[in-house]
Amino acid sequence: MLLALTIIIWRASATWYIWTTLAILIFLAVESALRGRLSSYLLNVIIFLAVVTTLILLWQFWKLAIVATIFALVILMVRDNLRELRGK
Repeated sequence: MLLALTIIIWRASATWYIWTTLAILIFLAVESALRGRLSSYLLNVIIFLAVVTTLILLWQFWKLAIVATIFALVILMVRDNLRELRGK
């Protein structure tokens, strides 16, 4: 692990943070596999990547997310109002 990080820093490429993250993920995957907890590790990685993807999508499409949320609230309010009118 230390050797991989040293080579990454020594080369000092523009994408050093991506290679560092990849080296750490590979190290953790090997360690989890040796301890017999690979499925748990992979599940946690997938959940983390889903959260990151959701945050990126919200960052890129925040206006659409606000409009969709307001639209959903309006639909729920209309449904509840119609339910009240039918009940009386």
